[in-house]
Amino acid sequence: MKIFLCDNRLGGLLGFRIDIIRHFIAAGHEVTLIAPPSVTEWDKVGEELPQGVRVITIMMEPAGMNPLNELKLYQEYLSIFRKEKPDIVFNYTIKPNIYSTLAARRCGCRVVCMLAGLGYMFDGKSFLKSMGLKLYKYALSKAEKVLVLNQMNYDRIVEEHFVSPNKLHLLRGG
Repeated sequence: MKIFLCDNRLGGLLGFRIDIIRHFIAAGHEVTLIAPPSVTEWDKVGEELPQGVRVITIMMEPAGMNPLNELKLYQEYLSIFRKEKPDIVFNYTIKPNIYSTLAARRCGCRVVCMLAGLGYMFDGKSFLKSMGLKLYKYALSKAEKVLVLNQMNYDRIVEEHFVSPNKLHLLRGG
């Protein structure tokens, strides 16, 4: 099976997801990581890739909110998924949860999203954040499963009808 993991930092995948990456490799799956190129020390955390893992770099500004750059990011994911045809895509962090999810679903891929925290999209009242939150809600509705790491986030997502409860799963213990 072709499994893709997408994050806004390579260090996030290699620092926090290394056990699942190794599990997938040991089970005989083809694993590809998609993230921006390493630019900070945090990005380089655990940069030692397990044998057989590929990395595809994308152009992403993790905290940027320029609509043209966001459209380019979506198109970049779309191009990758059309070419690579992954069986399942796991997304971590806000931008992959939005743009990778929409692109992967458009290409017929299964998608699982994880929300480690609710992030900056849930704070503040600006127009761009309001539009971003609506896009986030729409994208998560396209995911097969949405995983959260704490009860507070689970409760808020349910209360705000952000995701259908049958798709939402609380991962106890991280």
